[in-house]
Amino acid sequence: MSVRLGGPPREPPSRDAYPGSPDAKGPFRPTTRDLRRRPATDACGPAERGVRARSCRGPAVPSGRRATATGAREAVPDNLPAGLARTGRTVSEGDSIHHLARRLRPALMGSPIEGAWNPSPRTRGRRWDRLLRGSTVVGVSARGKHLFISTDDGLVIHSHLGMSGSWIVHPHEETWPRPPTTAWAVLRRAGRDVAQFGGPLLLLRTRREVLGDPRLRRLGPDLCVAREVDVPRIVRRLRQDDRTRPVGDAFLDQRTMAGVGNVWKVEVCWALGIHPLLPLAAVTDDELAAMVRWIAPRIQRCGRLGTHLRPREVYGRTARGCPRCGGRILQRGSGDADRLTYWCADCQPWRPDVVGRGEPLPATRRVG
Repeated sequence: MSVRLGGPPREPPSRDAYPGSPDAKGPFRPTTRDLRRRPATDACGPAERGVRARSCRGPAVPSGRRATATGAREAVPDNLPAGLARTGRTVSEGDSIHHLARRLRPALMGSPIEGAWNPSPRTRGRRWDRLLRGSTVVGVSARGKHLFISTDDGLVIHSHLGMSGSWIVHPHEETWPRPPTTAWAVLRRAGRDVAQFGGPLLLLRTRREVLGDPRLRRLGPDLCVAREVDVPRIVRRLRQDDRTRPVGDAFLDQRTMAGVGNVWKVEVCWALGIHPLLPLAAVTDDELAAMVRWIAPRIQRCGRLGTHLRPREVYGRTARGCPRCGGRILQRGSGDADRLTYWCADCQPWRPDVVGRGEPLPATRRVG
């Protein structure tokens, strides 16, 4: 039985599948597209301390006031600390989750949680209010692309935004920029509502479950945390991977290093003139080390100050020429997840002398 510290015992939470899984209960039935959005190497399993939610009419945000949460947009009240009110849309990678954790702390930490709801049909039926009301958030942290909100009762909200999720923060008496019934979870504290929309993963777990999760334990060093960046160790991990795997795809494997996403993969390859589809066997140890050293300080800076500082020289810019040499920017899918990869046809050359002259450059196409 889960017992709330300093209060009467709470009902044991029901075991349920995480939102969007094939075992999830309720009207939602995942499609192939929904299942494809789950992270392949770092999403956690279905164990969840889910609880039934009370109905929520949903809080609100004034029209025109918006700022980015991570992975999408976030409405932020004017009285939050400076640096929170940024606008735009970004892909959720390690730096954006670390920056999100920094921005959520002033909204969630301090006084006890006044209420919690799960208004979305995907998460309805998980009585989070009974477990979280009156608890105090004691920490908001990130590990790679995972977000953790910890309470003094030993419970942890575990979130992964994937490609589609976002968090918003705003005064609860104002109009929301999105339909309230689509929020997966809403936490209310000190006149503010903090809500998650979408994403492949949202769990309420015990701290012990999080610490013992095998998929979290398999995550590699987090490049967003300076003390975890051990370049020789990461190069050794890369060398243990399949030698025929494209180097760009290898950098996305969260078991090798956590936090790197598609944008960083594309930009580091362009910055160092390395073709992202070259197999690992064709890239030297010095080049792999240089790639890690290029990413680490930049992704850490974005984690502290915001993803608007990310380099965007070639990612998504096939309609423009290469900013370095003016060459064509090509794109194609890469890896098991077929993530779009961009490179310059001129200054990121294929290496037929290393890979073999009989192996042609993979088919590419130009857009724009």
